Amino acid sequence: MGRGLEQSALRKLSPRAVMESRLTEIEIKLALTEDLVDTLNLTVHRQQEQIDALQRQLVQIYQQMQAA
Repeated sequence: MGRGLEQSALRKLSPRAVMESRLTEIEIKLALTEDLVDTLNLTVHRQQEQIDALQRQLVQIYQQMQAA
């Protein structure tokens, strides 16, 4: 949300309105951060699944080499 209300606009607002504006900005930033964390968690989960699959393939290749 950028810098929010400009300083001149903030001076025209009551202290309560200023606090509400700041709270709204914080809530927006929190929502965006939560979305980012969810996206990163999903990415990490998918990468771990890929790592697990690659490790299983490596074990299979190793076993095939030992049997040959």
